[in-house]
Amino acid sequence: MRKFVCALVVTAVAFSVASAETFLGRVTSLNDKTVTVTKFKKGDKKGEEVKLDLAAGVKFIEGGMFDKDDKKFTGGEAIKADKAQDLVKDAKKGRFAFLTTNDNNKVTEIRLLKGFGKDKDKK
Repeated sequence: MRKFVCALVVTAVAFSVASAETFLGRVTSLNDKTVTVTKFKKGDKKGEEVKLDLAAGVKFIEGGMFDKDDKKFTGGEAIKADKAQDLVKDAKKGRFAFLTTNDNNKVTEIRLLKGFGKDKDKK
């Protein structure tokens, strides 16, 4: 019985980890409960616009560096939701970000990239 329970737990954990997704997108709208993002897939230039719910305790991070060894972003500055909303609102076409979803397809982390999607004054 003990082996069965352990196998069940391992299977459940493996399935939940496999269901989570991290993807690149352009955040065009962000409020307290939802985010609208144009989701890009490899080789796709136009993308697909989707609206996702935010999970309770969603993390907002600005910046960071890509670690080639671990193949993930590290570092960055934790910011509050209102600052993240302002950063998205200030960009005309949206702000590029990496979004992480859980197995319920709710966003658990939004990592807004610095220098991508910002409007620059041309003089």
